[in-house]
Amino acid sequence: MADGFREPAYGERSLGDVVPAAAAALGHPLGDPPTGLDLPDAASYVVFLIDGLGANLLQRHADAAPYLSSLLARSAPGTAGVPSTTSTSLTSLGTGMTPGGHGLVGFTTRVPGTDQLLNHLLWDAEVDPKEWQPHPTAFARLQASGVQVSVVNKREFNGTGLTTAAHRGADYVGVDRVGERIAAVVGASGGRPGQTSLTYVYDGDLDWTGHRWGVASSQWLQQLSMIDHEAEQLRGRPP
Repeated sequence: MADGFREPAYGERSLGDVVPAAAAALGHPLGDPPTGLDLPDAASYVVFLIDGLGANLLQRHADAAPYLSSLLARSAPGTAGVPSTTSTSLTSLGTGMTPGGHGLVGFTTRVPGTDQLLNHLLWDAEVDPKEWQPHPTAFARLQASGVQVSVVNKREFNGTGLTTAAHRGADYVGVDRVGERIAAVVGASGGRPGQTSLTYVYDGDLDWTGHRWGVASSQWLQQLSMIDHEAEQLRGRPP
């Protein structure tokens, strides 16, 4: 670490290691080089991604998120990739690859052979996300191995370019409210008797609030507190 920059722990403790590590813990390793992230064996995993929240912010505002901050002492923090923008990070999580591997290497990228920029969040109907990111996702590979894989996210994100590039191959569950989100996770993670499952759930409200009002604003702290309660319920509700 130099000048405040922490090198991404690719292959050890990065976002791209989460799903491969969960796959191995579920008894369905993906066959890639093993990740250094070691998770306990289980029949079901829920991956809860809170956009815009890192370990340093959580530690700094622990009073607003007592449940989440209590988890910091249990293991070392992981790392995002470079750049740590949403589209790159979500694709690393869903594909199990580094940014250079999956190709979504920024908030915007020039479309080859043109002078146009592709915004990875908004996408462009003329750009095929399966051609832009042609590799099978880790979600799809895990689903093909017999694991029930579900993505719980906002209804408006279903079928978008970013979702297709990053998370295709999983069953999509559209939700818009916190109560719906928790209920969907409980339902998806329960699965069928005897079947293993991986459920990914995304919350972008804190990130939106931070962009709109600023980190550590009263609005942001209130949103963090709400997400802390959501995380605690998600931890206690699934079977």
